[in-house]
Amino acid sequence: MKRQMFTSTGFKGAVAAMAAGALVLMGAGDAAAQNGDDAVRTNNVEPITGEVETKPGYTLRGDTGDGPFSLEAKIIGLFPEGSSGNDMLLTYCIDIHTLLNEDLDYMEGTWEESEVPNLELVRWVLFNGYPNASVESLFDHADFDAPTDWDNETSVKVAYAGTQAAVWNLTDDFELNTEDPVRDGAEDVAEAIVGIYEYLLDNAAPLPDPSDYFIELDGFDEAVYEDGRFGPYWINSTAGPVTLEADGGSLETENGDSAVTVDDGERFYITLQEGATEIVIHGHASFDLPIGRVFMAITPEEAASSNHPQVSAARDASQKLILAQPREGELPAEWAFKLELPDEEPAPRLPVTGTSLTWLFTAGTLLLLGGIVALVVMRRRTEDEARTEQNS
Repeated sequence: MKRQMFTSTGFKGAVAAMAAGALVLMGAGDAAAQNGDDAVRTNNVEPITGEVETKPGYTLRGDTGDGPFSLEAKIIGLFPEGSSGNDMLLTYCIDIHTLLNEDLDYMEGTWEESEVPNLELVRWVLFNGYPNASVESLFDHADFDAPTDWDNETSVKVAYAGTQAAVWNLTDDFELNTEDPVRDGAEDVAEAIVGIYEYLLDNAAPLPDPSDYFIELDGFDEAVYEDGRFGPYWINSTAGPVTLEADGGSLETENGDSAVTVDDGERFYITLQEGATEIVIHGHASFDLPIGRVFMAITPEEAASSNHPQVSAARDASQKLILAQPREGELPAEWAFKLELPDEEPAPRLPVTGTSLTWLFTAGTLLLLGGIVALVVMRRRTEDEARTEQNS
């Protein structure tokens, strides 16, 4: 499973609000209310693990500051655990001085854990190198005309080698020997690799850590009850459109249409079913494991265990790798609202349209995203409180 990181800046004041009223949480994943206590347990979402396989590549010549250095730019593929045989993710080496041990599994980690420099620049190289830029596009940027007798395999090996050389320059201070860059390589192969290498390095600019993305539910400071519905609410998302479903009520757009899929910032409203006191909203966002995620080796024992370590004992036993292409997937989310109506009233007497009542109910809002729980507590204000405030 994927380990993702999220921020939740929209949930300011949650700790202070928690003391204002009782919190009731609907079951969502592994979260539950126990004996009336505010008990929340967080699922630990496992990082992606997988095996690596390689194909032959060109052996590059250069210098890392300690004299001449040469290394084969093997084409490295990562096969995530549980994926089909065709679900290969292309990666690049970011650890030139460590040999690749194909007998070890790999696990997704963080930039900080990898301790590899210049990854913001490396990420730009990956976005603009192979395979995210086509072979033809890279040849064009390198001002290179490929020979007509080159097949696709040769073109891919050249594009990969030029991209790998640029990555090594940033991570390991590898300076490609532009006069004699390829061992036993033809002149046209050498020309193309040097051209791609120089184009990528000449234009590289920082791209941030791909952990800096989020999905959050917002609108709590503005929502009112009006015309039979609560809102507006909206989802802030950098993970693409979010598909919504609801149990116990319905979700509407501003125009009253069904809110099935919402984009970043798009407003929606909650309408409860008659007699309902709770609503559970299910969300799914299309998601790509982003370019630039780092993978590091793990021991066989760690690979077999259901409890993967934060940092593996085998981290330095094989080359560190960086993901060169996105992987499609689904990101689930669940928000659970349980509404507590005032005990002294047989039914809620909601304020008339146009009043400034912000919160009518006590609700615990639970957001489960990639193992991160964000909690917001909304304070119930009775009709008497609202009337008192209006008369003050």
